[in-house]
Amino acid sequence: MVTDVLEAERLTREEAADVYRKRWPASECAFRTWKHTFWAEKLVSRTPLIVEQECEFSLCALQLMGLNVCLEWREKRRDRRALAKGRQSKSFREELRACVGDTYQRRKSKVRCRWPERKEHHSIKRPQFRKLGKRRKALWISCFEE
Repeated sequence: MVTDVLEAERLTREEAADVYRKRWPASECAFRTWKHTFWAEKLVSRTPLIVEQECEFSLCALQLMGLNVCLEWREKRRDRRALAKGRQSKSFREELRACVGDTYQRRKSKVRCRWPERKEHHSIKRPQFRKLGKRRKALWISCFEE
């Protein structure tokens, strides 16, 4: 674990290990989905306990949404299999009746829009390497000595 807290009085090894065990256990893709689905770039709670509860509830909601999508896919797959065998289910016929044809005719060619939430991409600069001071180096080494 990487941290900028170097004083053992402020953060003991046991506390650091506990924080590390509570880190995000899922992949980055799931983390991105969670952030964008629930607009969770910033949490609205102010205390650590409520923040933890807010995260747990929103992750449970995300799992329920994923379950709902899986159940819907399963139903659609069953309807497609029935259609391939020459049969149609009642729900599939109802969905086909509800479909509406699009009569829109494009008058101009498509123009690429500039989206306001999209970040500008900048080229990466060369890293600046700095020397670690003697005091910080000694603190770093002392963290690994027992």
